[in-house]
Amino acid sequence: MTLTGHPEPQTSYMVRNNEPVDNTLVFLHLQKCAGTTLHRIIEEQFIRLYGKETLSSIPLHWWPFDKQLKNILTFKGHFNFGQEERMLLPETELPRTYITLLRNPVDRVLSGYHFHFIRYRTYTQYDGQMISFTEFLKGNYLINSNLMTYQLGGHQDNIHRALENLHKFDVVGIAEEFDGFLKQLNKKLGWSEDYTYERCNIQADKMCREDLSDEDYALCLEVNQNDTKLYEEAKKIYEAY
Repeated sequence: MTLTGHPEPQTSYMVRNNEPVDNTLVFLHLQKCAGTTLHRIIEEQFIRLYGKETLSSIPLHWWPFDKQLKNILTFKGHFNFGQEERMLLPETELPRTYITLLRNPVDRVLSGYHFHFIRYRTYTQYDGQMISFTEFLKGNYLINSNLMTYQLGGHQDNIHRALENLHKFDVVGIAEEFDGFLKQLNKKLGWSEDYTYERCNIQADKMCREDLSDEDYALCLEVNQNDTKLYEEAKKIYEAY
């Protein structure tokens, strides 16, 4: 198996330079759940509020954990629930607003397959050959089964813990209702709705559910049973807003 680089939104901090903040927005970006678009919207909203010249964006890997980082407006990216406690250690007393987006598990897996195996060829066979979707579903890849449960469960495929943690979030959305999620986010954070956005990281010509054989569709559901339960719970939370 070979691994190559590909563009992904970096886990990062956005801070106000020399200005205190009263809340840190924590965005847990579940992979392949419309998070790249939300990253851009968050950054643009803070720029509109405070001005670009007053803000700094600091990738996580640039900042050592033993150094104090002040005035964190947002911490966002791919991480597992609970890891933010260590990553935000200098700001533990600051209130936080937690947000996340979930996605239909079959659609999320299809998107992950296309992104990693077709678009960027992140993974290939040792001989460089493409991996079929069926091989992908049967393979030992974290991205093909219950990844949302793994991230929300705090680095483990534990549906009970993931469900418990999901209810700790201030705003939960589903990718299929992205605009509705934004309305709830704007309401929670007091952001203006007077803006437009462009969807990012859209993958043209990728497979969709209708392209799958009955066998592959059933297998995808089988290896994502926990994610399906988690997604259904997220829908209930979203629809109750």
